[in-house]
Amino acid sequence: MNLDRPFFASIARSALGFRGSYDEGRVNTYVGDDISGVINNRTRELGVNTGFAFGIATDRTRRLRLGLLHRREEYEAIPGEVSGLVPETRQLGFVQVGAEWENLDFVKEKRIQKFSHDEDYNLGWGIFPSVAWSPHFKPLDSTESQIVPKITM
Repeated sequence: MNLDRPFFASIARSALGFRGSYDEGRVNTYVGDDISGVINNRTRELGVNTGFAFGIATDRTRRLRLGLLHRREEYEAIPGEVSGLVPETRQLGFVQVGAEWENLDFVKEKRIQKFSHDEDYNLGWGIFPSVAWSPHFKPLDSTESQIVPKITM
């Protein structure tokens, strides 16, 4: 779940956001290149971010985003299954820096998702680069250090 405010306001000087996610599934364990078993994996994330506009315009958004993200990954053996080596729980506290550049080119259409009213769709081009850094730093409760670059278009 992501919640950002303001959603598509190009004339807003700042934006605030919240992110939360939960994922659970089975993953394989390996010895070398061979699968040695199956275990359960649970991943939880909570984060906050803020964005500051480089400039205000009605045809594009340009923002710098800063945020904090906490990620916890838990692993456990599945009863009745061969599990192999079960990894330890990992906790990562990320400091995030990113940017937004999106051209706004909205079209108004009917009968796409709802039949009863007009809907606005942005056909503008956008690029959203970011980097998240998880230092091995006790106050962020990180069990290891990681850098995660990302570019979304």
